[in-house]
Amino acid sequence: MTKGGERALLALAVLLLGGAPARASLTHEGQGWFQGIARVSLPQRFKLWLEVQPRVDGDGMSQLVLRPAIGYQVVPSWTLYQGYGWIPSFDPFKSENRSYQESLLETPVGELRMINRTRFEQRFIEGVDGVSLRLRHMLRFTYPIDSARTWLAAISDELFVNCNDATGGPQAGFDQNRVYLGVRRQLTPTSALEVGYLHQFQKKPSADDVSSSNAVVSLDVAF
Repeated sequence: MTKGGERALLALAVLLLGGAPARASLTHEGQGWFQGIARVSLPQRFKLWLEVQPRVDGDGMSQLVLRPAIGYQVVPSWTLYQGYGWIPSFDPFKSENRSYQESLLETPVGELRMINRTRFEQRFIEGVDGVSLRLRHMLRFTYPIDSARTWLAAISDELFVNCNDATGGPQAGFDQNRVYLGVRRQLTPTSALEVGYLHQFQKKPSADDVSSSNAVVSLDVAF
């Protein structure tokens, strides 16, 4: 591993370990997140992104994320997306629809692969007046841990910030942070399986903040 890659990983590790703000009142939760992603290359540098993500806890499915998007590859390392998300929550049932715009930049640093993903969401939440605007940015690194490069270590941090006050809903400012550590297995040149641990800290203006420890299993296939 190059010295530059070591410094990048060390800096990110320091960021992750100190990422969640300390709060006096916390509710602790745990879930399993199961993610399936299909990435389809289309003619004329267009791309299709299809994502399904059921989230379960001890009482069954707590939330479902369905997220299709159409993208355009500006250059080999940079793709822009326009997407839609339907996110129903259960017990009690509550629906959310989202439109979002995304910039996905992939940069190799030696053997280290860095991803910068910036997403701007327009959230239409059941029971909330108006549109809630949210900006989120994820920084992710993967690095091969065997000579065949079929096993990779993955580490990421994603920050969420609300851009406005929504009546009866999210308030402007820090919303949540997600820290992730995982191991990725390249199954074929176009498919991979990844398992990991995700710590999520959510700020709740009218209730206790939520700290959740989540097991993540993800299957990623490209066509």
